[in-house]
Amino acid sequence: MQTGAGFLIPTAIVVAGSTAAGQFVTRFGLKRTLVAALAIGALGAVLLGLASSPDGSYVDLIPGLVALSIGDGVVFTAMFIAAATGVADRDQGTASGIASTGSGVGAAVGLAILVLVATAGLDDLTGERLRVATAEGISTTLFVVAGGIVAMLLVAATRCPTPPAPEATPVPRQWRRC
Repeated sequence: MQTGAGFLIPTAIVVAGSTAAGQFVTRFGLKRTLVAALAIGALGAVLLGLASSPDGSYVDLIPGLVALSIGDGVVFTAMFIAAATGVADRDQGTASGIASTGSGVGAAVGLAILVLVATAGLDDLTGERLRVATAEGISTTLFVVAGGIVAMLLVAATRCPTPPAPEATPVPRQWRRC
């Protein structure tokens, strides 16, 4: 697998998940969509953590990358739907801006923390010991990512409101004329 293909395939999956997210929210509701997407993403991070080893191959990473990418794409769009739900029309820009800013700050802070986790204990290592410790650090980092996703899943499951079921309205009988 070339570097370009290794980047484009997960990106295409994220875009596909993001594109389908609106339909999922419409069909299954925001809460169910978020919980399912977060569960798929957490599973993907765990699979990646398990597949990350000094002697692993790129093929071993594919199931985790696919699952994490699907979850990421769906969650990203559902997050903006959640941010805009119940917000007055005149405040939609503010809600979107807060969601975007929170996402950006969270990504920056999260990346910094994950780099610290991944590189902890690499000081003064060289050669084979460095290679093994780096793989272990990446694996540990992916399990931390999975834990963060599970924490968000719990927030979505407990804090995301479930809309009331729509009331059944009788459909008037229509007679067709031939």
